[in-house]
Amino acid sequence: MKGLSGMGALVLGQFLLTACGGGGSSSDGSPPVSEPSTSTGQFIDSPVANIGYRTESIPDGVTNANGQFKYLEGETVTFFIGDLEFPPAPATEKVTPLDLAGSTDTSDPTVINIIRLLQSLDDDGITSTGITINQLAKDNATPVDFFISESEFQNLTAVKVLVENSGSPTTSLISTSEALEHFEGILVGEGVEFVANLGINGIWVNENTDNELLAFVFFRDGTYVHLEVDEELPLDEQPETSGIEWGTYSLDPETRALTVDIDFDRNLDTGLTSSVNGGLDIFARVSGDQLTFEIDENGNSSIDDGESTVFSRSASETMDELVGIWKVANVADFNDTLALIFFADGTYVHMEIDEQAPFDEQPETSGMEWGTYSVSPGSDAITFTGLFDNNGDTGPVNGVGSPSTISASISDTSIVFNPNSEEPTTFLKDPATQPRALAFTESELQNLTWYAALQEPEDCGPDWLVEETSFDGTSYTLDLCGTGTDIETGSYEVLSSGVIFWPGFGEYIARKSFDSDRQAFYACSADTELAALECPASEQFLNFLNKSDAEAYVAEQNANPELTVSWEAELTAYSQGDLFETESATMQCDSGGGPTVGEVGTETQTWSRDGTEVTVTSDASEPGSFWLLDFTQSTLTVGKTYQETEADPTGEPGDIFENVFDISESYTWDSEQGAFIGELAETITLSWSIDGSESVCEYTYSVVATPQGTEAETSAFLGL
Repeated sequence: MKGLSGMGALVLGQFLLTACGGGGSSSDGSPPVSEPSTSTGQFIDSPVANIGYRTESIPDGVTNANGQFKYLEGETVTFFIGDLEFPPAPATEKVTPLDLAGSTDTSDPTVINIIRLLQSLDDDGITSTGITINQLAKDNATPVDFFISESEFQNLTAVKVLVENSGSPTTSLISTSEALEHFEGILVGEGVEFVANLGINGIWVNENTDNELLAFVFFRDGTYVHLEVDEELPLDEQPETSGIEWGTYSLDPETRALTVDIDFDRNLDTGLTSSVNGGLDIFARVSGDQLTFEIDENGNSSIDDGESTVFSRSASETMDELVGIWKVANVADFNDTLALIFFADGTYVHMEIDEQAPFDEQPETSGMEWGTYSVSPGSDAITFTGLFDNNGDTGPVNGVGSPSTISASISDTSIVFNPNSEEPTTFLKDPATQPRALAFTESELQNLTWYAALQEPEDCGPDWLVEETSFDGTSYTLDLCGTGTDIETGSYEVLSSGVIFWPGFGEYIARKSFDSDRQAFYACSADTELAALECPASEQFLNFLNKSDAEAYVAEQNANPELTVSWEAELTAYSQGDLFETESATMQCDSGGGPTVGEVGTETQTWSRDGTEVTVTSDASEPGSFWLLDFTQSTLTVGKTYQETEADPTGEPGDIFENVFDISESYTWDSEQGAFIGELAETITLSWSIDGSESVCEYTYSVVATPQGTEAETSAFLGL
């Protein structure tokens, strides 16, 4: 420490000397030239700490724990992580990703790309407490293009490699909805004005019509489609042409004036065509789950009776992972637009437009088809039956009436049609159908009972159980252990954010996400509203809407499922401990030279789960040895410390060598890879009691644990 203190004093002395040497006035008697004053700015999504920045006056700065940086008035600031640079922005008191993107709209793709990456790199995964960039992220960062679509950005190799190797517990980009929910909450708290055109994004359906289908879809990329089918009596209007209208749109944030430019129209004067061609004012206003179109059809500069139409948000944000909008992954290789919509009522729309060169295929008929779909439980195929078809032989069906079954591999983010063929077609779920907020409503809770599947070992014993909570609009009844003998009652209220507040407990409950495989959702209980909104997955609990489903899930958790995995660990970072030599001994952690970065070790492990506790045994360990993992929502974590001591190794009185092993592991189930992906970090501290010296070795491994059993065994272990 003396050396460091002395160096610090020397450097400080040199700085003071230089500063004083500058003098207070010039030799010719002219007044001194004042230096520009340094200002302090802050980079916020949450405050972004330990990120590099440069300005014209500071070539290599780092933000502090509060995300603060220094700048001179009129400068530009560029933030960077290793070799990855974010777009530059004017340096001001507060700089946000909106400034980097040059936008006021949180739904801007560049804004979304920036906030998804920043939040995914947070070193502890809890963005509500700030975003901290660690050294691993800096070491693995390479240049990326932020000015591309969300789907293109998330598929960049540079992005995937960075997030996977950033040292964050988040190993893949967080969802757009999660990123926006956090970012917009921060902006509101900081008083930063923004536009949220996201309110109009998604599927909107008019159910008060004689049409078989009347819907609009607004995408975040600034395109929209109008879908209309009216083929059966009673006809809504004669003559009326069924089909699709496709174009671009923009929405004025203040007036809510909707401007559209129609690029393809196969439903003639239905949709927005007549309004646009007639030069009429169109307004789009979103309130909750309702979209109201207002069209000044008589041109009197006001909206009169009969000049508005109400659409409702489609039930696309349900528990069914298939429901929503799916866009072909590489649309540029196919068409101007190519997408599928699956509705919760069992109908679908296929839309395909190929009107601009280079053509995918000639002749090809642009348009849409509408029909029904079904997926048998456990099936790897989707059956389509056409009810309306005006796009020729494109799409899942060719004509009306005949069903068509197509093999498919379905996940919550992608559908791969004909996955075993030489030319499979991949569709990705469009973020427009991903719910931003899963708020509770007072009407929803009026007569709701949910069934929480959880463990309450302190109150109800060690096993999983079903805990019932009933609501009647103002009060709740909680059956803590699900036995009818331990009942709590109290009042609740629904806040404007859609979070439930329990006055008696002083706690908040937020709904976080739906389970895609059952009628259930994850919720989070926290001490503050903000904590509930930012609740990590490890603190969420599963609530079922059907008691039988909850009981079945609990039975699975209490069945102690077992899983055999092929465990593979690659050493990604290593540091050897210092060498200490005395008259009587030499001490060094890994004195044999230690391993080489890149080395891979494999073993077979057995994971036995009892509730949230997982016992791990290994074929490479001594018989009977094991360790424990905590299991929560498909994530396994472990932190353990143990030590070994050797008394009097050199014969000196009180002589003790001590080895302390600090090990942490974390694995998260990756459904696309079909494996648990994680990291193992180990620190070994070798110390000697006589002189107090220490030698420390550090290891970091990237780990892939691949199940060796059946899919059913894996699902049982995960509780799916």
